[in-house]
Amino acid sequence: MKQAALKITKTPVAAGKTSGKQAQRMVSKGIGRVISYIVLCLATFLFILPFLWMISGAFKIPSQIVSFPPTFIPRPFTLANFTAVWQSIPLLRYFWNSLFIAVVSTIGTVACSSLVAFGFARIRARGKNIWFILLLSTMMVPTM
Repeated sequence: MKQAALKITKTPVAAGKTSGKQAQRMVSKGIGRVISYIVLCLATFLFILPFLWMISGAFKIPSQIVSFPPTFIPRPFTLANFTAVWQSIPLLRYFWNSLFIAVVSTIGTVACSSLVAFGFARIRARGKNIWFILLLSTMMVPTM
């Protein structure tokens, strides 16, 4: 039996030594990465700020919400807005109505879609591709 011999050559590399171009590339990559992280952190802060302001406003008294200059931390801290909402509207009923509609529409959509998908996958018919494109195009139109 003949075995093919693999010739492995090793080039001596000094530990920690890189060429000038490699070092410059590593530094520019590092600087670019730091700048991108700074920009991403600023964008994240700007996107989260309105949500934090909304949460802060929920614990303020009404006069503090519209006061100038605005304050971020509510003084005094109050839960009166939450009790007012629960007493003024039937919030729990609205939640159950939304949950019912979401569950029923999801079950209906899955049932109908699975039947239609089976038909498109298994049945050979003339013009099937046109009907499939028509179906997909109606699914791409956003609902109102």
